[in-house]
Amino acid sequence: MGIISVMLLLPLAAACAIFVARKHTDLCKGIALLASGIVLLFSLYLLFAFDPSASGYQFDVLLKWFPSLGVSYAVGI
Repeated sequence: MGIISVMLLLPLAAACAIFVARKHTDLCKGIALLASGIVLLFSLYLLFAFDPSASGYQFDVLLKWFPSLGVSYAVGI
């Protein structure tokens, strides 16, 4: 799983955790802050690791989910 996939799925996982712990507001705030901080750190890594002189996609992920139907998951910068 690539870093972009983690950046996409981490907020969803945090939202699920917040939904479960919705009665504990301090815990919810901590989960949101932690998830946002991790996504920020990953985005800063992508910013500095990106090579503008390279052609094609960088940090790309291609997963074929249902090849017979032509369904796949593709992300990249």
